[in-house]
Amino acid sequence: MKLKKLAPKQAHLLVHKLFDEMYEKQMSIATMSHLSGVSATALTDWRSRTYPNVPNLEACFAVLGYQLTVVPVAKKTE
Repeated sequence: MKLKKLAPKQAHLLVHKLFDEMYEKQMSIATMSHLSGVSATALTDWRSRTYPNVPNLEACFAVLGYQLTVVPVAKKTE
């Protein structure tokens, strides 16, 4: 099984995190596809051709034990 650690520069930051975590857990795209229900083609395309939608990202991160959340940004002091 050939695993790629990094997504290309143009990929979204969350895609980078997803593939980094998959690499750390030695998880292939085929395995992630099977466990998350997201097609292998979609996962592959996120690396260079398309951006993921939120439900698909949530499904993949859930497989890895993560949850997507919204957090407030600290206000800049002037």
